[in-house]
Amino acid sequence: MKVDESTWKFMQKHLGFNDEELELFRNNPRTVDIVSKAPALMKKTIVAEVVASHGCNSQHKVGDRFYFDGSGNLLTKYPELLGHPRLNCGGQLIKPCPACQQRPPYTSPL
Repeated sequence: MKVDESTWKFMQKHLGFNDEELELFRNNPRTVDIVSKAPALMKKTIVAEVVASHGCNSQHKVGDRFYFDGSGNLLTKYPELLGHPRLNCGGQLIKPCPACQQRPPYTSPL
């Protein structure tokens, strides 16, 4: 499916890509397929449910559900998430430990 130029410009600004990075991004057939389906995905909620858990450091249990919007962002407004041990009462992921914060930032290979 064809993606119009205004959508590519939006994606470039949203993702912070320079022109070279955008060119690599839009030349990937899988990217074109996903971006062309994005409008329909924005109307969806993705639910991931834990089906097996043994030795999980995050203490996720079978039956735990995680909700994401069409962009893949974790949604924290669902009642089932309130009080979940991996989410604080503010609805945000628990902050990384100080050692993790000292790592150099990830640099995309694109």
